[in-house]
Amino acid sequence: MKAIAKTILTSVATLLIAALPVLADDSMMGQGVQDESVNNRECLLVARNCPTESLQSRSDRIQSEINRGTDVYTSDELRKLQNELDEIQQEIETKFEFGGA
Repeated sequence: MKAIAKTILTSVATLLIAALPVLADDSMMGQGVQDESVNNRECLLVARNCPTESLQSRSDRIQSEINRGTDVYTSDELRKLQNELDEIQQEIETKFEFGGA
């Protein structure tokens, strides 16, 4: 009886150890999307991890994020986004005023 219990226990332990990498991989599958979302928020809020883009496309993107509202962002984050949008619009106006590219 002890031999059977020992065999079953060993089999279960082996199966669990073999299943751990598979379970870990499944939990990591959604992390790429989460990392992208975090990078997107960092880019919008503190200008980190940003892809190169034009002022106009950045302005459009920030405006669309502001439109998402408090479902996605806190009031403080929305205020930061609005300030950043105002700065970008001011920079665009300055470039047009002085004929910059």
